Formats: sequence, C-alpha cells, structure tokens
Amino acid sequence: MSDHAKTIANSMPVSASPRWSSFAEWTDTADAQRNMTDHEIRDCQKFRVTRARFTQAFTDPPMSDYYISLVVNSRSRESLDLDFGHGRFRRPNRIGEIVVAPPNSENRCNGRGPFESLIVSFSDDVFRHQTNDILEGSSVCLDDLHQQSFQDARIQLMIKQLWAITSTDVLGKELLLEGMFLGVVGQMLALSQSSSTKLRPRPSEKLASLPGVIDYMHANLSRKIQLDELAAVAHVSRSQFTRAFRASTGKSPHTFLLELRIEQAQNLIRQHGPELPLQEIAASCGFVDQSHMSKHFRQVTGVSPAVFRDRC
Repeated sequence: MSDHAKTIANSMPVSASPRWSSFAEWTDTADAQRNMTDHEIRDCQKFRVTRARFTQAFTDPPMSDYYISLVVNSRSRESLDLDFGHGRFRRPNRIGEIVVAPPNSENRCNGRGPFESLIVSFSDDVFRHQTNDILEGSSVCLDDLHQQSFQDARIQLMIKQLWAITSTDVLGKELLLEGMFLGVVGQMLALSQSSSTKLRPRPSEKLASLPGVIDYMHANLSRKIQLDELAAVAHVSRSQFTRAFRASTGKSPHTFLLELRIEQAQNLIRQHGPELPLQEIAASCGFVDQSHMSKHFRQVTGVSPAVFRDRC
C-alpha cells in the first residue's frame, strides 16, 4: 500500500475521503499508479475494462463505480487483506479469484504482489438500470459478494472475453459486448440471490458445483490447472473435492482433465488439419510439448495425433 493510501486507510474518515467519478479515473491518478507497473483501460458504452499489473495492493477511495476484479496472473503467495465496508476477508493471490467492490465506499486493500488483474467497472446508475430491466424493479442486495473472495468459472470466462472483444473490430462488436456484460451482471445476481452456501457449499457425496468446475477446466485448458484451483472453484477442501469429483464422474480430476485436453486436441485437428502444427495444438491444450501430447493421445485413443490427423 502506498503512503498516501495508508493515510486514507488509517487516518481519514470515510466521509472525508476524496470522491472520484469512476474507477478508471482513479486508476489514472499518480497515487494509484504508484503501485502499478502498467495498466490499460478500454472504454465501452456502459462499462470499462482495465488490465493492470500491481506491485502491491492499495486502498481505493470512494467512487461511483462498482468493480469486479479477476486475478489473471500472480507471482505472490501472500493473500490480500480486504475490507469493502462489510467486514474483513482474505483474497488468495491465486488465478481465478474474484472480488466485487461496492460503489461509494472506501475499499481497503493491503498485501504484496506482484499480481495482474482484469477489472470490469461500471456506475451504480448502469447497474440499477440493468437490474431493473432484469428483475422488473425488485431490489437486489450484493452484500454477500462484497465480503468474500470467490471463484466462478462463468464470470471468469466472460470477463476474459470482454477484454478480448474490446480489442477487435468484428461485425456486431457492440452487441457482443452488451450481451457479455449482461451475462456478468446476471451471474452476479444469480450468486447474490442464492444463500451464501452457494459460494461455500457444504461437502456432499456428489459435487453440486460440477458444471462450474467443468466450465473452469474448459476455460483454462491452455495452461496447467492445479487441484487446489479446482477445489477453490467448488468451494470445498482439496480432499473433499477429489472424493466428490470421483463420486460424480467416476474419474479422478486428473484423468477427467486429461481426457478434456485430448478431446480438445482432436477437435483442433479436425478443424485445422495439417494447417495447424501439432506442437501448437499441444501448447493450446495445455501439454508440455508435442511429445507429451502424443504419449497421452495414444493412451486415450489408441493412435498417435499424426495418424488421427491422416484419418480425418
């Protein structure tokens, strides 16, 4: 946390803190950038998406925006200590962790990086307009989301897609962005309207959160996925997750994930044939190299990737 941020967090009452019209405006200040190595803001009609690399966490003064922060990279094992006005909680510096910060609140953050986040910010007015359309005027409370860090495969995937789409010039771009943003808001509502055990379910023989876990696997096939990550998505311990996953699928998480990677490799070979080198397919499916993919491909399918491609 910067010296200025510490001053805000420790000595200034919330009502005396400076106000900013948006999260993007705040991140453009020298005080915010003091704890960033770089950042980029992409402005859309109803929201902004920011990609920022932080050297450490710092306190945000009150502003008019909600923001949803997703960890996309981290080299720190130290959890952050956060308080968004609804009680202190810890956010692991782990890929896929999500926090939702409320508007008009001093959001206190403390902890060391480096870590990288994708942040979707939008005004309270935009949020109210969107939720009124969805809920037909019914009230919504996001308090549960403001007092914990959680993982949600759908929100993670949609935030990444928002960032990717903002850099393109595809036909219908604004419609794609609008739909994806509504999806993020809708998923937030779904989580907020359920009980808090939705985010932290009690362990059971079957894994109730299996669809979300599989979505997370699909969204992250291009990299190594740790068992601890999957357990965090399911909001159970590592040992509970392994037992419940096997009870739900009949397979270990490792075997299931390996088969997803092989299935993805098969799809890419069918789609691209010899135009896409096997080493590129291996990398995009999360294998160490082509040899690693070939070994497991043969074990699962009975043939090598090259033979499979020749038969397509």
